[in-house]
Amino acid sequence: MDLTLHIDTSSFPKTQKVKKSMSEEEQTKVKEQNELVKKQKEKMADDISLKFSQFKRDFMSAPIRRAIKGLASGDPSLNHTCQINYRPDEKFWVIANKGDVSVSFGMQFDNATDKALARIFLLEFSGDIKRYCKNPCSVVYYDQKFPESVLEKFPACKDLKYSNGVISFSLQPSHLQPNYE
Repeated sequence: MDLTLHIDTSSFPKTQKVKKSMSEEEQTKVKEQNELVKKQKEKMADDISLKFSQFKRDFMSAPIRRAIKGLASGDPSLNHTCQINYRPDEKFWVIANKGDVSVSFGMQFDNATDKALARIFLLEFSGDIKRYCKNPCSVVYYDQKFPESVLEKFPACKDLKYSNGVISFSLQPSHLQPNYE
């Protein structure tokens, strides 16, 4: 998907030109005001750049947040299933059921070293979470096959191939409790 965002900068404060016809005192005053305007513009640009940097994160994670909100509240209208194509060769799937939310990520690496390191990390991660976390969410690494829950909802996925398989995280309502351990 492609998206174009537009920033209207017409509301940004404007600097004044220092004219030769101005007295030295007026020129100094305009220069000081221009420095303040410059700092205001920098602050506004920083605020906008922060919002833009968070936009993709917020936009792409909205289906996950919605599903988790539905799980926490028990609201069935928020239980939805979707596939997100977040890179040309990678997707993730959000599958929300009444009793859990599962998020599965297809992992694609082109570089041989990256593939090897990712495989080691994914194998260790899915195993270590049970050792080091009390009551962790379910983490399953599917090295060769696709998760059945994804194939059930998205049958066309059976033809997809990922260099490093798929990793799935499943949350239960108990994982969303404030005093969860």
